[in-house]
Amino acid sequence: MRQALRVLTDIDLPHVDMSFIFARGRVSRILSHAINTHVLDASQLPSLLRTARAALFPNNTLAPPRVVPSPAEALLIRRRCAETILSLTPARIQDVYFGPGGERRVKEVEEVLDVFGDSYCNKHFLYGVVELIVVRLMPELAEKGVEELLEERLS
Repeated sequence: MRQALRVLTDIDLPHVDMSFIFARGRVSRILSHAINTHVLDASQLPSLLRTARAALFPNNTLAPPRVVPSPAEALLIRRRCAETILSLTPARIQDVYFGPGGERRVKEVEEVLDVFGDSYCNKHFLYGVVELIVVRLMPELAEKGVEELLEERLS
């Protein structure tokens, strides 16, 4: 094993940081161990499920529906979001991508944020995120469908 690691670290790949690769594997093993010992432990599962249910359904009922913001509030929220994004972006990058003028920059970021105002785009985005999470948790779903896997496991 040490020889294999020595060979891998001796390879001079300027675009690959080997320490990142090894650290990522180490973190993955630590997370896997923590999930297997704490979350999937049969003695911990009832309290974990009880806590999750209490967090999702306080007082054993559904939470009150969210209040939809008025159009004026939606514009204010979008503007604050654009200003926050710009405050996190370095000035040099703002100069390159948005040009001079603070108000112009905010307007351009607001236009980009308008993409998330389309419900069709949001549905595709959320489906993509959910699919990515499911495929990361169960990689076999990327290759075969649910019915094929069920048939394979039952036969």
